[in-house]
Amino acid sequence: MAISPYRRICYKIRCSRSQSTHLSSTFRTMHIKKLSLLSALTLTASVNAASYTLLPTKDALDNTMLGTDITPGNGWAINGNASFTDLGGGVANLSTTGTSQSTLQGENATAPGATTAWSGTVTPNTFTFEISLKVNDLTNGFKVWAGTGDRIYMLDIYNDKITTTNSGGGLKDVAMTLNDGAFHTFRLVADNTNPGAHVWVDGVHVGDEVGGVFNSGTNDGRFILGDTTSGTFGNDIDVDIAYISYDGGAFAPIPEPSTSALLGLGGIALIMRRRKA
Repeated sequence: MAISPYRRICYKIRCSRSQSTHLSSTFRTMHIKKLSLLSALTLTASVNAASYTLLPTKDALDNTMLGTDITPGNGWAINGNASFTDLGGGVANLSTTGTSQSTLQGENATAPGATTAWSGTVTPNTFTFEISLKVNDLTNGFKVWAGTGDRIYMLDIYNDKITTTNSGGGLKDVAMTLNDGAFHTFRLVADNTNPGAHVWVDGVHVGDEVGGVFNSGTNDGRFILGDTTSGTFGNDIDVDIAYISYDGGAFAPIPEPSTSALLGLGGIALIMRRRKA
Protein backbone atom coordinates (compact mmCIF):
# COMPACT_ATOMS: atom_id res chain seq x y z
CA MET A 1 0.00 0.00 0.00
CA ALA A 2 1.37 3.42 -0.97
CA ILE A 3 2.28 5.88 1.79
CA SER A 4 0.58 9.25 1.60
CA PRO A 5 2.68 12.42 1.80
CA TYR A 6 0.72 13.29 4.98
CA ARG A 7 1.78 10.09 6.77
CA ARG A 8 5.35 10.33 5.49
CA ILE A 9 5.73 13.96 6.65
CA CYS A 10 4.20 13.31 10.06
CA TYR A 11 6.61 10.43 10.60
CA LYS A 12 9.63 12.41 9.48
CA ILE A 13 9.02 15.37 11.77
CA ARG A 14 7.53 13.18 14.51
CA CYS A 15 4.60 15.53 14.64
CA SER A 16 2.21 15.67 17.55
CA ARG A 17 -1.57 15.46 17.24
CA SER A 18 -1.76 19.25 17.17
CA GLN A 19 0.76 19.37 14.34
CA SER A 20 -1.20 16.74 12.47
CA THR A 21 -4.29 18.91 12.41
CA HIS A 22 -2.27 21.56 10.56
CA LEU A 23 -2.27 19.28 7.52
CA SER A 24 -5.48 19.44 5.54
CA SER A 25 -7.82 16.50 5.07
CA THR A 26 -7.29 16.90 1.32
CA PHE A 27 -3.58 16.31 1.74
CA ARG A 28 -4.27 13.14 3.75
CA THR A 29 -5.96 11.58 0.75
CA MET A 30 -2.99 11.99 -1.62
CA HIS A 31 -0.88 8.91 -2.23
CA ILE A 32 2.64 8.49 -3.49
CA LYS A 33 2.58 6.15 -6.47
CA LYS A 34 5.33 3.66 -7.00
CA LEU A 35 7.35 4.30 -10.12
CA SER A 36 6.51 2.08 -13.06
CA LEU A 37 10.22 1.51 -13.62
CA LEU A 38 10.65 -0.31 -10.29
CA SER A 39 10.84 -3.79 -11.76
CA ALA A 40 12.99 -2.58 -14.64
CA LEU A 41 15.52 -1.19 -12.17
CA THR A 42 15.61 -4.34 -10.04
CA LEU A 43 18.51 -6.03 -11.81
CA THR A 44 20.36 -2.71 -12.12
CA ALA A 45 20.00 -2.14 -8.39
CA SER A 46 21.34 -5.64 -7.73
CA VAL A 47 24.32 -5.11 -9.99
CA ASN A 48 25.08 -1.67 -8.57
CA ALA A 49 24.73 -2.67 -4.91
CA ALA A 50 28.34 -1.79 -4.09
CA SER A 51 28.95 1.12 -1.78
CA TYR A 52 25.38 2.21 -1.07
CA THR A 53 24.67 -1.06 0.74
CA LEU A 54 27.27 -0.02 3.34
CA LEU A 55 25.20 3.01 4.33
CA PRO A 56 23.11 2.95 7.50
CA THR A 57 19.39 3.49 6.93
CA LYS A 58 17.38 6.40 8.27
CA ASP A 59 13.92 7.56 7.30
CA ALA A 60 13.32 10.59 9.54
CA LEU A 61 16.14 13.02 8.82
CA ASP A 62 17.16 15.51 11.52
CA ASN A 63 15.92 18.64 9.74
CA THR A 64 12.56 18.74 7.97
CA MET A 65 10.57 21.67 6.59
CA LEU A 66 7.11 21.59 5.08
CA GLY A 67 6.67 23.36 1.77
CA THR A 68 4.95 26.26 3.50
CA ASP A 69 7.96 26.70 5.82
CA ILE A 70 9.98 27.88 2.82
CA THR A 71 9.49 31.62 3.37
CA PRO A 72 11.72 34.70 3.70
CA GLY A 73 10.69 34.86 7.35
CA ASN A 74 12.39 31.51 7.92
CA GLY A 75 15.59 32.60 6.21
CA TRP A 76 14.87 31.58 2.62
CA ALA A 77 15.71 33.88 -0.27
CA ILE A 78 13.18 33.75 -3.14
CA ASN A 79 15.14 35.03 -6.13
CA GLY A 80 14.19 36.25 -9.58
CA ASN A 81 10.53 35.90 -10.51
CA ALA A 82 9.89 32.73 -8.53
CA SER A 83 6.34 32.62 -7.22
CA PHE A 84 5.57 30.64 -4.07
CA THR A 85 1.94 29.86 -3.20
CA ASP A 86 0.51 28.17 -0.10
CA LEU A 87 -1.78 25.33 -1.25
CA GLY A 88 -2.81 24.32 2.25
CA GLY A 89 -1.89 21.31 4.32
CA GLY A 90 1.77 22.30 4.39
CA VAL A 91 2.13 22.05 0.59
CA ALA A 92 3.36 24.99 -1.49
CA ASN A 93 3.58 25.56 -5.23
CA LEU A 94 6.75 26.92 -6.83
CA SER A 95 6.36 28.49 -10.28
CA THR A 96 8.87 30.37 -12.41
CA THR A 97 8.86 31.97 -15.85
CA GLY A 98 11.57 33.14 -18.19
CA THR A 99 15.32 32.85 -17.86
CA SER A 100 15.98 34.99 -14.82
CA GLN A 101 17.63 32.40 -12.56
CA SER A 102 14.57 32.17 -10.34
CA THR A 103 15.44 30.07 -7.31
CA LEU A 104 14.87 29.26 -3.68
CA GLN A 105 18.08 29.63 -1.68
CA GLY A 106 18.22 28.34 1.85
CA GLU A 107 21.66 27.51 3.20
CA ASN A 108 20.98 29.75 6.22
CA ALA A 109 17.29 28.94 6.63
CA THR A 110 15.70 27.42 9.70
CA ALA A 111 12.06 26.62 10.27
CA PRO A 112 9.79 24.58 12.51
CA GLY A 113 11.10 21.05 12.17
CA ALA A 114 14.51 22.23 10.96
CA THR A 115 16.75 22.54 14.01
CA THR A 116 19.92 23.54 12.18
CA ALA A 117 20.56 25.41 8.94
CA TRP A 118 22.08 23.58 5.98
CA SER A 119 25.33 25.54 6.43
CA GLY A 120 25.66 24.23 9.99
CA THR A 121 24.67 20.65 9.17
CA VAL A 122 26.64 19.35 6.21
CA THR A 123 30.22 18.24 6.56
CA PRO A 124 32.35 18.36 3.43
CA ASN A 125 31.08 15.69 1.07
CA THR A 126 28.77 13.89 3.53
CA PHE A 127 25.06 14.68 3.68
CA THR A 128 21.57 13.37 2.98
CA PHE A 129 19.01 15.55 1.21
CA GLU A 130 15.41 14.62 0.43
CA ILE A 131 12.57 16.46 -1.28
CA SER A 132 8.97 15.42 -1.98
CA LEU A 133 7.65 16.96 -5.21
CA LYS A 134 4.60 16.72 -7.40
CA VAL A 135 5.85 17.53 -10.90
CA ASN A 136 3.27 19.61 -12.73
CA ASP A 137 5.64 20.73 -15.48
CA LEU A 138 9.42 20.37 -15.56
CA THR A 139 9.94 20.26 -19.31
CA ASN A 140 13.11 22.32 -18.90
CA GLY A 141 14.28 20.89 -15.60
CA PHE A 142 14.55 21.69 -11.90
CA LYS A 143 17.93 21.69 -10.15
CA VAL A 144 18.90 20.61 -6.66
CA TRP A 145 22.21 22.40 -5.94
CA ALA A 146 23.84 21.09 -2.76
CA GLY A 147 27.06 22.91 -1.90
CA THR A 148 29.06 21.46 0.97
CA GLY A 149 31.66 24.23 1.25
CA ASP A 150 34.15 21.99 -0.54
CA ARG A 151 32.28 20.97 -3.69
CA ILE A 152 28.85 20.97 -5.29
CA TYR A 153 26.53 18.03 -5.85
CA MET A 154 23.69 18.40 -8.35
CA LEU A 155 20.52 16.56 -9.29
CA ASP A 156 18.29 17.67 -12.18
CA ILE A 157 14.64 16.59 -12.26
CA TYR A 158 12.47 16.63 -15.42
CA ASN A 159 9.04 15.37 -16.45
CA ASP A 160 10.49 12.13 -17.76
CA LYS A 161 13.94 11.62 -16.21
CA ILE A 162 16.48 12.62 -13.64
CA THR A 163 19.98 13.71 -14.62
CA THR A 164 23.05 13.54 -12.43
CA THR A 165 26.55 14.91 -12.87
CA ASN A 166 29.45 12.52 -12.32
CA SER A 167 32.95 13.24 -11.08
CA GLY A 168 34.23 13.67 -14.60
CA GLY A 169 31.69 16.36 -15.36
CA GLY A 170 29.59 14.10 -17.60
CA LEU A 171 25.84 13.66 -17.36
CA LYS A 172 23.83 10.51 -16.79
CA ASP A 173 20.10 10.27 -17.51
CA VAL A 174 17.72 7.82 -15.85
CA ALA A 175 14.36 7.70 -17.61
CA MET A 176 11.13 7.58 -15.57
CA THR A 177 7.67 9.16 -15.62
CA LEU A 178 7.39 11.87 -12.98
CA ASN A 179 4.63 14.21 -14.22
CA ASP A 180 1.91 11.69 -13.35
CA GLY A 181 0.01 13.73 -10.75
CA ALA A 182 1.64 11.95 -7.80
CA PHE A 183 4.15 13.14 -5.22
CA HIS A 184 7.60 11.59 -5.67
CA THR A 185 10.42 11.50 -3.17
CA PHE A 186 13.99 12.21 -4.31
CA ARG A 187 16.92 11.49 -2.01
CA LEU A 188 20.48 12.64 -2.82
CA VAL A 189 23.24 11.25 -0.60
CA ALA A 190 26.94 12.09 -0.57
CA ASP A 191 29.15 9.64 1.32
CA ASN A 192 32.75 10.56 2.05
CA THR A 193 33.52 7.41 4.08
CA ASN A 194 32.77 5.09 1.17
CA PRO A 195 33.30 7.68 -1.56
CA GLY A 196 30.38 8.10 -3.84
CA ALA A 197 27.05 9.82 -4.27
CA HIS A 198 23.73 8.10 -4.66
CA VAL A 199 20.17 8.82 -5.74
CA TRP A 200 16.91 7.18 -4.68
CA VAL A 201 13.51 7.92 -6.22
CA ASP A 202 10.51 6.77 -4.19
CA GLY A 203 12.81 4.56 -2.14
CA VAL A 204 14.33 2.87 -5.20
CA HIS A 205 18.10 3.19 -5.66
CA VAL A 206 18.61 4.33 -9.25
CA GLY A 207 22.37 4.16 -9.46
CA ASP A 208 25.56 3.72 -7.49
CA GLU A 209 27.89 6.73 -7.63
CA VAL A 210 25.78 8.40 -10.31
CA GLY A 211 25.31 11.75 -8.61
CA GLY A 212 28.87 12.94 -8.34
CA VAL A 213 30.99 16.02 -8.05
CA PHE A 214 30.05 18.87 -10.32
CA ASN A 215 32.85 21.15 -9.23
CA SER A 216 35.50 20.10 -6.72
CA GLY A 217 37.93 22.49 -5.08
CA THR A 218 35.32 25.20 -4.60
CA ASN A 219 34.15 26.73 -1.34
CA ASP A 220 30.57 26.99 -2.55
CA GLY A 221 28.21 26.15 0.31
CA ARG A 222 24.96 27.34 -1.24
CA PHE A 223 21.75 25.31 -1.07
CA ILE A 224 19.59 26.16 -4.09
CA LEU A 225 16.42 24.80 -5.69
CA GLY A 226 15.05 25.80 -9.09
CA ASP A 227 16.48 27.58 -12.14
CA THR A 228 20.21 28.11 -11.72
CA THR A 229 21.06 29.19 -15.27
CA SER A 230 20.30 32.05 -17.64
CA GLY A 231 19.68 29.58 -20.47
CA THR A 232 16.75 27.34 -21.31
CA PHE A 233 17.25 25.08 -18.32
CA GLY A 234 14.78 25.82 -15.55
CA ASN A 235 12.35 27.85 -17.63
CA ASP A 236 8.71 27.64 -16.53
CA ILE A 237 9.05 25.45 -13.44
CA ASP A 238 5.77 24.28 -11.91
CA VAL A 239 6.05 21.96 -8.90
CA ASP A 240 4.26 21.39 -5.61
CA ILE A 241 6.62 20.90 -2.65
CA ALA A 242 5.40 18.77 0.26
CA TYR A 243 8.62 18.91 2.28
CA ILE A 244 12.39 19.08 2.17
CA SER A 245 14.69 17.46 4.72
CA TYR A 246 18.41 17.05 5.25
CA ASP A 247 20.94 15.52 7.60
CA GLY A 248 24.68 15.76 8.20
CA GLY A 249 25.17 12.00 7.79
CA ALA A 250 24.94 9.71 4.76
CA PHE A 251 21.80 7.58 5.04
CA ALA A 252 19.92 5.25 2.74
CA PRO A 253 16.12 5.31 3.06
CA ILE A 254 14.40 2.41 4.78
CA PRO A 255 12.96 0.33 1.92
CA GLU A 256 9.25 -0.32 1.85
CA PRO A 257 8.38 -4.04 1.96
CA SER A 258 7.31 -4.15 -1.68
CA THR A 259 10.60 -2.55 -2.74
CA SER A 260 12.63 -4.99 -0.65
CA ALA A 261 10.74 -7.93 -2.10
CA LEU A 262 11.34 -6.82 -5.68
CA LEU A 263 15.03 -6.18 -5.03
CA GLY A 264 15.25 -9.64 -3.53
CA LEU A 265 13.64 -11.14 -6.61
CA GLY A 266 16.09 -9.18 -8.72
CA GLY A 267 18.97 -10.73 -6.79
CA ILE A 268 17.55 -14.23 -7.33
CA ALA A 269 17.12 -13.52 -11.04
CA LEU A 270 20.72 -12.31 -11.26
CA ILE A 271 21.99 -15.49 -9.58
CA MET A 272 19.94 -17.67 -11.95
CA ARG A 273 21.29 -15.79 -14.96
CA ARG A 274 24.86 -16.32 -13.74
CA ARG A 275 24.24 -20.04 -13.19
CA LYS A 276 22.84 -20.42 -16.69
CA ALA A 277 25.87 -18.58 -18.06
